[in-house]
Amino acid sequence: MNSKRILVVDPDPIVLQTLVRTLNTAGYEVLASEDGAGAVSTARQYQPHLILLEDQYPRVPYGGVVWDGALILTWLRRFEETRWIPVILTCANVSETALKRARAAGFFALFPKPIDLGGLLQVIEQRLSPPEEETVPSLG
Repeated sequence: MNSKRILVVDPDPIVLQTLVRTLNTAGYEVLASEDGAGAVSTARQYQPHLILLEDQYPRVPYGGVVWDGALILTWLRRFEETRWIPVILTCANVSETALKRARAAGFFALFPKPIDLGGLLQVIEQRLSPPEEETVPSLG
């Protein structure tokens, strides 16, 4: 099993479970959250190697924080223990504005929904793989 831990955050239970199952099958340890507060709390506690984060969340009735992917990322960057974690944004409505906003917020990748699971796994594997070591010529 892969020793890398990934936090998946999505308010849609079907999307969340699909991503959790896909990443588990690929050998990752997977944590899950359906909202921004849970995402920040889980990330601080478990310090995943990567976060997969939805852009839009339903409004909470009777007050509360209106979360979106950029706000969650802002909170994650405030804490020392989560500042370094790479974050991929998933988004149902990808536009040029959404792409610019994602880049400006600091997401390292954006995946439109429906998510290309094969492409997502490839990007995750590339990001979480250790860099290839340079070979030093033998002196002997």
